Amino acid sequence: MPSPSPQNRQGSDRNGGDSQPESGKNLPNKLVIVTDDVVAAPEPVSSLQRFRVHVPKPDTQLLLGERAKGTPAGVPTFGYTGASLQTVGNLFIDVKEDIVIQNQGFTLMQTQDLWQQYSTSLMELSSPAAVKVVGGQVFLGATDSVQAPSLRVNNGADLSPNTGNDLTPAMAHLAAVGSGWDIGLSVLSLVATAVFFSPLDVKDTNSWIKTAETAWSTGKKLYDLKKKFDPPTPKKDVNIYGKEGVNIMTPKKVSLTAEDSVKVFASWGVTISSAASSTMMAVQGVKCFGGLKASLEGGTYADVKAGVALGVSCLRGKLKLKALEIEIGSHDPKWTQLATTKIKVKALQEIAFDSKQTFKVNTGKSTKVEAKENFEVKADKAVRIQVGSYCIEVKTDGIKIGKGDNGTPSDPIITVKGRNIILKSSGMHAKVQDSSVQLGNRSTYVNIVDSGNVMVKGNLIKLG
Repeated sequence: MPSPSPQNRQGSDRNGGDSQPESGKNLPNKLVIVTDDVVAAPEPVSSLQRFRVHVPKPDTQLLLGERAKGTPAGVPTFGYTGASLQTVGNLFIDVKEDIVIQNQGFTLMQTQDLWQQYSTSLMELSSPAAVKVVGGQVFLGATDSVQAPSLRVNNGADLSPNTGNDLTPAMAHLAAVGSGWDIGLSVLSLVATAVFFSPLDVKDTNSWIKTAETAWSTGKKLYDLKKKFDPPTPKKDVNIYGKEGVNIMTPKKVSLTAEDSVKVFASWGVTISSAASSTMMAVQGVKCFGGLKASLEGGTYADVKAGVALGVSCLRGKLKLKALEIEIGSHDPKWTQLATTKIKVKALQEIAFDSKQTFKVNTGKSTKVEAKENFEVKADKAVRIQVGSYCIEVKTDGIKIGKGDNGTPSDPIITVKGRNIILKSSGMHAKVQDSSVQLGNRSTYVNIVDSGNVMVKGNLIKLG
């Protein structure tokens, strides 16, 4: 039996047994099947399925209501309860004004090919819980050559994607610059390690530790340098590019964590600053190296400490230690700081102490000065030596030896003045001059002169 025409079908629907007014009628509980040649009215289906359209070529289906469950016969299984759309061709939506898509369940949008989103204005992605951007490789870029939206005409034979934003050239340039500097700095670091290397002292445990650490770090540097010349391999990384800068800001904290390494590089300068404090820590070691200059400065206080050994050296120039007051060593232990037991000063040629006023050496027990050849003490005005109550004073006008304080004899026993020598004790004295020798005191004495005369003065003179 031939199918009724659309007009007859519509008329039969209107003239059915339902006598209710138009405003009070329910929607017909019928499923409409559209085929290539005819339109037939199948058997009634569930009242929950209100509308379904099927276009065979290209295969397209639109379903409103309950999903199609394969009944009645000839109706394919399709869709999910609600609204479902399926096509083997394209989906084109052209809206002149606004679009709002909202739901209270989850939202899933996925594709097996390219995904692009463009806007000539602000594009925002936000969530009060969290926002994840995950990919085999992730690029975030800011540049002045951003691809704008390319709107399609409202009809056409094919759809094609927009031209993508390519950050590869800019990133490749920066990667090449960074790699060149990185290789140069790595080579410079190896040269510095060789220049500043201290030979192993087999008797010093600290030297063994330092040599082992230097050998390990040098091997690591050589291994890393070799990797820089290896062919590039696909990376699973995140790339952030900003033509005029990259800003990361938070009122709390920023964490950079890596199981391998973290590297910060800039062609002109890297600054790490804090309103409170900045800390650099490492399990093996921390190294600060400058090709021309390295500075450790503190506005009020700077401290350099080591648990076992601390080395400060200048291998090819001058080491300067300057301060208003300098203290080396400690008598008393303080907390973990042990007392200083020995201080050595070594030089191949000369050790010089230069003070504008006073040079003082004070020891609790003894002071020992030795010289294999010459020992020289020189002063423009005076040299004083105090041992107990006795002292020796050497001045430009003479020498005095005797009892006194602060190196100055108050009652000299021996006095050398000019070419004269005077020995004095308990009122007796001996005086040696250029042309005479006098023994005795002021009232009784013997005087021998270079002419051979002997003068004796006294109350009683005995001979033999």
